[in-house]
Amino acid sequence: MYLIIIQQTSRGTCTVYRVNKGNGQSNTIMSLLTEISFGENYFEMAILFRNSMLINSLLSSSEVLYNIELKHIKFLERCDKNLVLRILSAPSTCSYESVYLETGCLPIRFILQGRRLMYLWALLYKNEDQIVQKVFTTQKDFSSKDDWILQVEDDKSTLGIDISDNLIMMMKKETFKKLIKKKLNYKAKEFLFNYKNQENQSKSKNLNSFSLQNYFKSTKLSTKEKKLLFSLRTRTVDVKTNYRNKYKFNMQCRLCDDKTTEESEKHLLKCVNILKNINPNTHTDLSRVTYEDIFSEDIEVQIAITKIFSAIFKTRQKLLVNN
Repeated sequence: MYLIIIQQTSRGTCTVYRVNKGNGQSNTIMSLLTEISFGENYFEMAILFRNSMLINSLLSSSEVLYNIELKHIKFLERCDKNLVLRILSAPSTCSYESVYLETGCLPIRFILQGRRLMYLWALLYKNEDQIVQKVFTTQKDFSSKDDWILQVEDDKSTLGIDISDNLIMMMKKETFKKLIKKKLNYKAKEFLFNYKNQENQSKSKNLNSFSLQNYFKSTKLSTKEKKLLFSLRTRTVDVKTNYRNKYKFNMQCRLCDDKTTEESEKHLLKCVNILKNINPNTHTDLSRVTYEDIFSEDIEVQIAITKIFSAIFKTRQKLLVNN
């Protein structure tokens, strides 16, 4: 495989082609998730399909491409995010960082860096008489703006990998791969948390670990309940304070007479009309939880609060229909 030069006029076309392929794979993945019952493993299988089918479709041979602009990477990432949102039944307003922090999915920009660095390892082991090795050596000796070698050096610098090519050649493939994975996960987590702090509209909170959150793996929650907890944690459930523009800043609870009462996720736990109509057993459970429990790292606490919110939303929906 050679180092491929992408001309300015063709990079956009190449990206569109990849996204079109990615959209096709996304539809295939959603069909598989719909037609096959994966039960409690629904989200683990969904992420597995994303990592194998979609990512390979979007990034096929991407390690040899260079001079790719950020706008093209963002175009690919939009396709990726759209699939994850479909898996989670989440709206497009769900924040970028929440999608990746909650699911533990590595953003495409970091996967691309990892693939380039692993290809660097492969290049270093090529025979000197191979054309690709000659091109690589020439770029090292006479590098110019936008060359692939400069992009790889920038990847190493960004990830904090201060290792010479000679040292990389001395490392086994799996050892180097583990190092790259560790660096990518650390940098991705740092990037996403910085992104979260910079964006005023960010709705994620207390996302302390960069991996598929444990509630997605729970055997005590249904797929629907797991999606509900994700929506609560990212504040994308349909309550007025989550969509102020949609409701034209009329924040009054639709089930309360008090005009000063805002319709928020937290308010639903104490909405008088909901509590009047909810199952008595839920009343007892309510005394043991708080709204902040949705952000807990304790799976049992997460299960308890999700079950309560599930009952609340069922009751609320009936009241809104009859209101």
